[in-house]
Amino acid sequence: MSATGTPDSTADALRDGLISSEEEDTRGGSANVADGLFALSRAIAVGLKYLGNGDAGTTMGAIEAHGKAVADAAERIAGALEGIAGALNRLAEAVEELPVGGPADGAEA
Repeated sequence: MSATGTPDSTADALRDGLISSEEEDTRGGSANVADGLFALSRAIAVGLKYLGNGDAGTTMGAIEAHGKAVADAAERIAGALEGIAGALNRLAEAVEELPVGGPADGAEA
């Protein structure tokens, strides 16, 4: 580095741009871009682990477990809607059996 604080060479410029004295690597030295990339990749790997099985006692990860829960809920909703449809069908059949013009004479509506 020159007395004016400007890099003397391309190597100095690269070193200044790729090594940070503000951060430390795992060995306590100045961190560089490679250290940052390794730290980032480790953090991503940890995050992805929790999208996988996350050391749970199941082979399903969070996404698979959520997908199964959604499918199970959809089946329960479909079953409930079938029950409602059946009830509406029985109601329609009962209405069809009513005499034309309403209930029989003398019966309360």
